[in-house]
Amino acid sequence: MRLHRPDRLSLPGGCHLAVLAVLAATGALPLAAGEAKKPSPGNEVPFMSASYVLDPAGKYDNTSGNFAGADVAPRGIAVRLEPGWTAGMIFDVDTLRMAVGWTGGALKFQGVPFDGGHGPRPQLGVPPAFAVAQGPGWADSSGSFKDPRANSIAPLPPPGPIPAAWGRYQGLYLHGERVIFSYTIHGCAVLESPGLANGVFSRAFTLGKSSGPLSVLVAKATDLAVAVNGLGGAKIETTPDGLVLRIPTLAAATSGTLFVGPAAAKDAVTAAAAAGRAEELTALTKGGPGRWKQTVETAGALGGDAAPYVVDRITLPYTNPYGASLRTGSMDLFKNGTSAALGTWNGDVWVVTGIDASLAKLTWRRFATGLHQALGLRIVDDVVYVLGRDQITRLHDLDQDGEADFYESFNHDWEVTTGFHSFCFDLHTDPDGNFLFGFGAPVRGGGGGFHKLTKHHGCVLRVSKDGSKLDIYASGLRAPNGIGVGPDGQVTSGDNQGTWVPASPLHWIKPGSFNGVMDTAHGVATHPPKALCFFPQEVDNSGGGQAWVTSDKWGPFTGDLLHMSYGQSTIYKVMKEEVDGQMQGGVVALIPSKTLTSSAMRARFSAKDGQLYVAGLSGWQSNAARDGGFDRVRFTGKPVRMPTGLKARKGVYEITYTCALDAASVGEIANYAVEAWNYKWTGSYGSGQFSPSGKAAAGSDPKQKAPSRDPWPVKSAKLLADGKTIALEIPDLTPVWNVKMTIKVKGVDQQPLSHVIHSTIHNLGN
Repeated sequence: MRLHRPDRLSLPGGCHLAVLAVLAATGALPLAAGEAKKPSPGNEVPFMSASYVLDPAGKYDNTSGNFAGADVAPRGIAVRLEPGWTAGMIFDVDTLRMAVGWTGGALKFQGVPFDGGHGPRPQLGVPPAFAVAQGPGWADSSGSFKDPRANSIAPLPPPGPIPAAWGRYQGLYLHGERVIFSYTIHGCAVLESPGLANGVFSRAFTLGKSSGPLSVLVAKATDLAVAVNGLGGAKIETTPDGLVLRIPTLAAATSGTLFVGPAAAKDAVTAAAAAGRAEELTALTKGGPGRWKQTVETAGALGGDAAPYVVDRITLPYTNPYGASLRTGSMDLFKNGTSAALGTWNGDVWVVTGIDASLAKLTWRRFATGLHQALGLRIVDDVVYVLGRDQITRLHDLDQDGEADFYESFNHDWEVTTGFHSFCFDLHTDPDGNFLFGFGAPVRGGGGGFHKLTKHHGCVLRVSKDGSKLDIYASGLRAPNGIGVGPDGQVTSGDNQGTWVPASPLHWIKPGSFNGVMDTAHGVATHPPKALCFFPQEVDNSGGGQAWVTSDKWGPFTGDLLHMSYGQSTIYKVMKEEVDGQMQGGVVALIPSKTLTSSAMRARFSAKDGQLYVAGLSGWQSNAARDGGFDRVRFTGKPVRMPTGLKARKGVYEITYTCALDAASVGEIANYAVEAWNYKWTGSYGSGQFSPSGKAAAGSDPKQKAPSRDPWPVKSAKLLADGKTIALEIPDLTPVWNVKMTIKVKGVDQQPLSHVIHSTIHNLGN
């Protein structure tokens, strides 16, 4: 996704909210009945993961990306303790601190997934009732709370989690509306559940056996009323770090509760501690009452069979009992092939059943909520793994009631900041079972340059099959909204035009490679990018993921690569060749733009019916017709008549079709128009188009201070012996960033064929 305006949410075609309402009212924009016209915030979910600003007075600075004077929790989880988010607590996963508690005012859900703001983050609306200082929430083995993390991004807080040997977040359980955090401290198992009653905050604990005493930060202010019951006779002390709960060495598992309130509520806090009983939280980790029991039924719409590839609409539950926004940013299919899981930008996961040939009865169930922008999803052995900005979450339905009860943190080792434009994109597995995804760089509001960068920003990251290890697979990316992993482990990725990205590319990524963005090289040797191909803005201004055709039921493209376009809401067939060790090639549109319900972001082939399933959303810089969509791109069996291969040789460009061609029409050079141009790789935002020869007329791009496109005359054209390959003799053919070929020929059956191919040439073959 690309940045458009820093102060307004841009919707399909660049329409803003007011315009959207008018278009929807007039029927010019095909919104479904009840479809959200503005993103919904928390929807009264029990918790919400996000990057939080913990001070209502914190001001956003676009230059630095900092919230001046404010404490932040880049990997925070807010727990709702009153309706409307007017009270709650925020847990900081990186530091294992219960960072703040608040009452008397709503948590402000702001930022791109919630109100479209480019920069602001969700933020407290009132001063906190209590707050814990930035840093570890539990002391080290010596009793010190000193932060051990190196800080390479000051004045922002040190990025990433504290060392695993000190403490490790494992996930959270849901039991009805209760949230129970699970983590370890120095090997001691901890369950913690926040609560609020009569204005008094509570932190219920169940602790395992410990190897020594434990110390917990309660609050940095000491003028609070606090009390504790249980926990092996734990005591509260006033220290230079603030109020600290001291827990003696535990010979066996034990439970207890910490109570916190304002000084004026001392009697209420004391009474709560005296009346409270030690709650065994383990009993709440087995599943519990359902929260989203209502299902929604929709009917799909088949796309007919007039064309080789048609789009069947798998209708989303735009109108649902929970007011949830259905901006679908991730998707995968279960083994049975008749059900799928979809993640949304607002943090839901929905499961749909009834995917069959007719799509007549689709049943939707909300499976999980509260995730931090669910823009990647992979199903492994019928278990759902979801990628958010904060972690890969493995979802467990412990009591098999159709809802996730344990949100396991499968891995959260990458370093996260509050930079709003540093999304985590897509989720795939390689042949060895490792997980791969893209992690964007924190682009400044307005699109140019970056905020403070951690060592993981702008990389393709890899997580081991068991979740225990994270490493950098490749670097040098800006905003890679989607990747692809082939059956043999080949990794691809798109990126979006911007700083050091002259035009949106499709990268053929090798392990350890640099892919063009100097700021996110992270020590890898830098050089001008040599992507498989580059797209002009009108072809793909904002890429999605890639999918390999693993089906033999989907026409003539088995084993080929497809590229999704978020910006142009279409799918491209990739034509690739390797010359002197360098991959290059081009693309041709498989279906017309805006044929899909929304954009094209994530795609999977079904092992059951062999068809392509595509999910997408609209946030900004997309021409998508709706905020979210889920489609099946179905092969009808009609003859496919389109380009499928490219080969650039000295003086000759060969284009192979899927069908036999008419030799007479192929031989007419008037049936071809070829032009070429270069880009400039600089630290500026994108690039103009520049003449390879320096002789072409200047273009209209105001940033362009040099000539533009070169026409490349076709000297001759002929049909090769296979009857499907056109050989164009082009004397000017040379390595170039972009070639546009317009071809109008006929098939052997005299049916007219018209295609536009965009390609990149790095090397010329023999």
